[in-house]
Amino acid sequence: VLLRFLEESGDPELLAEYHKVQARRREQESDLASKLAASGRLRPGLDRNRTWDILWVFSGTHLYEQLVIQQGWTPDIYESWLADVLITQILAA
Repeated sequence: VLLRFLEESGDPELLAEYHKVQARRREQESDLASKLAASGRLRPGLDRNRTWDILWVFSGTHLYEQLVIQQGWTPDIYESWLADVLITQILAA
């Protein structure tokens, strides 16, 4: 909710802070993407950078807000769904 406030505030300083938070989050996903790529368990045709993009998109707050807050999913159902999506999209069968 705080990130959404920063993003939609209309204040240039708060928007700049939002972008800093997003950049830090993106960088945090880099290490995990590298480890997954080094493990040799990525889906065929998937490289470290694409893995990084997938992790970054799915670890954001927007999907959580849409599914849990707006659509009424429970956090447990969301967590289980997200785990399934990430496993399916990233790891080889």
